[in-house]
Amino acid sequence: MNNKNTLIGLIIVLGVLMLLAIGMDFLALHDIKQDYVSPDVLREYNISLADILPEWTATKTEWISVQISMILKAAFVILSFFFAAKALRK
Repeated sequence: MNNKNTLIGLIIVLGVLMLLAIGMDFLALHDIKQDYVSPDVLREYNISLADILPEWTATKTEWISVQISMILKAAFVILSFFFAAKALRK
């Protein structure tokens, strides 16, 4: 029974981490919506301001944050299925 409780506790901890990752996604995507004017976007519209825009307008940190969050959430789902199946077998 103790091993089952440990697995359930692990699933709960990973669930909390996933909720934090979702919150991080929201904040990053909100910031991207406000700031995203990358050189690639400007080139698509044939606007020549791309060379004078500050580096932060590409929102690289926010995109990295979203990518990390997606990896963590995918790992959580896979681990949750594994741990839940293991807990049910015992």
